[in-house]
Amino acid sequence: TLAGDELKGFRSFVVRFMLRMSRDFATPSLLIDTLRDEREGDALQFELRRRWEQTAHPYLFFNEDRISMTFVGFNVTPDGHLVNRENRETLERNIMSRQLHTGLRRQKVDLNEDFLQWDRQQKLTR
Repeated sequence: TLAGDELKGFRSFVVRFMLRMSRDFATPSLLIDTLRDEREGDALQFELRRRWEQTAHPYLFFNEDRISMTFVGFNVTPDGHLVNRENRETLERNIMSRQLHTGLRRQKVDLNEDFLQWDRQQKLTR
């Protein structure tokens, strides 16, 4: 099918993205638990928490309509690189192929939409 050919690699993109999201939540917890017994643990916990809070954490939500998706906290460049929406820092190179990026754009998926700029009603209905 045309959509299947256009969106080749979508499953791989979603899996890679989910792995990235899970690392965001797992890593700080593991480090904090490991450092809890050390004398400098409090200062290190604070530093880890501060660093984690200042780092980009991109999210991908599949909406209730079962058709659309919401991208939060990131953009994907035409070259397929995952970038922080705020400072344009590259978070992960080659997260998707150029072909998949083009296919998603043709399917009207906005990879540059800014969820944080939506009003409350938009956030609730999507």
